Amino acid sequence: MSFSALIEERRDEIVQRWEARSARVAREDGIPGPTTSAAQRQRIAQLLGRIGEGLRSAPGRTAQEPSPARDPRPRPRHGTPALAADARHAIRDYVILRDAIFDAAEEAGVTPAYRELRILLDAIATEITADALLLAESERELFFRTIPDLLCVAGFDGHFLRVNPSFHFLLGWTEEELLSRPILEFVHPDDRERTRQEIERIAGGVFTMHFENRYLVKGGGHRLLSWVARPVMGRGFMYAVARDVTESRRYEQEREATLTALQRTAQFRERFLGIVAHDLRTPLASIVTGAQVLLRMAGMPERGARIARRIDVTAQRTSKMIDDLMDFSRVRLGAGIPIERATVDLAGIVRQVADETCAVYPGRSVIFLEREPFPGRWDGGRLAQLVGNLIKNALDYSPPNSTVGISLTRDGEEVCLEVRNRNLDGPISDAHARELFEPFYKGGIRRKEGKGLGLGLYIANEIVKAHGGTISVHSDAQTGTCFSVRLPTG
Repeated sequence: MSFSALIEERRDEIVQRWEARSARVAREDGIPGPTTSAAQRQRIAQLLGRIGEGLRSAPGRTAQEPSPARDPRPRPRHGTPALAADARHAIRDYVILRDAIFDAAEEAGVTPAYRELRILLDAIATEITADALLLAESERELFFRTIPDLLCVAGFDGHFLRVNPSFHFLLGWTEEELLSRPILEFVHPDDRERTRQEIERIAGGVFTMHFENRYLVKGGGHRLLSWVARPVMGRGFMYAVARDVTESRRYEQEREATLTALQRTAQFRERFLGIVAHDLRTPLASIVTGAQVLLRMAGMPERGARIARRIDVTAQRTSKMIDDLMDFSRVRLGAGIPIERATVDLAGIVRQVADETCAVYPGRSVIFLEREPFPGRWDGGRLAQLVGNLIKNALDYSPPNSTVGISLTRDGEEVCLEVRNRNLDGPISDAHARELFEPFYKGGIRRKEGKGLGLGLYIANEIVKAHGGTISVHSDAQTGTCFSVRLPTG
């Protein structure tokens, strides 16, 4: 019996051997249930038929004879499904088929010739290659058809060559409609010229990393697509991927519109505060002047003098609030704290402000022992405001019978100003310390009703920044609270 006859006559037996051995190997691999199907058995039987046909049609020759001009080996058939769902199992099943054929030949006492072995092994190798190609193609096709992004192949002539189903799901156009008409017919009229120019750029070899245009939706409306494209030079087409960004762009536009409205509202509020504060200065100045005139009048009854002093103190405090509001408005509107530099003595400013503050806080003590001058190029009025804010803050948040200490030291090209006070209700926590210099701060133990607007430390920080310096705070239960300001002298 010839080898070809063996395969023809025992085809069903070989298929059964293959199926039984496949099932045993699958069980050994831990795969439960049936491992083969009718389609797989049919595929193996067809392969055996082609191998037998190839063996019969091959011309007889010895190993020394030249190969014939026509290769008689069976070729893979297009459209035939792969034997298994992955290449590893397909190779395993073909190896099992080879062994089943050899076992049947050994039992029948048939020894295949070299040329027959070559035809057999080549046929199996060809099937393995064909299955690998089929599996790779099916994976690519599955990816192409299921990915939610829009994938396409487009010619440089402006026509789609292939589109995935996502085009239809998003835009409503069928594949036939998309392939039969120019691309520009599906683009929003206002975007067609830009799209045409972009296609020309890609045809010239330019990669498109980000291009947006609007595509018409069948039945009305449009969607905004963001494209990435790569040309295949020499073949006249490009690969392109698009993502629908319509909703995200709308959200961005709504967010930007909301932010713009909030910014305009904030600017209006801050301008309004500045205008109100500015317009209040004139009537407030009249109140201050009137109170001071009353205090200087001879023969003023004690009760009248007491009322006049109260009016003067209240007016002065209100004037300070107005100044703070105007500075706050300048900073928030982007102008910052204006400064005019001149050579001034910081020690002299500290002494003057300390004396003035003690007059407003009778019974409180502010200690500043430095007598040496500390000259530098600063805005004297703004530094007086800075020192006043820090001293006032220390007096407001320290025990009534305690003192506030001030010191000045030099550190290279910088001057360090420190204002210390004992804690009224315990040290400032780290969380609150980070918020102290925010406007209208009301966190923790630091805010006390009737102590101003909560802008003192905020404006102090802005004055320091305007001079190119830094301000920090340290607070603990043993030493109390210390605000440190470092200012460059130049």
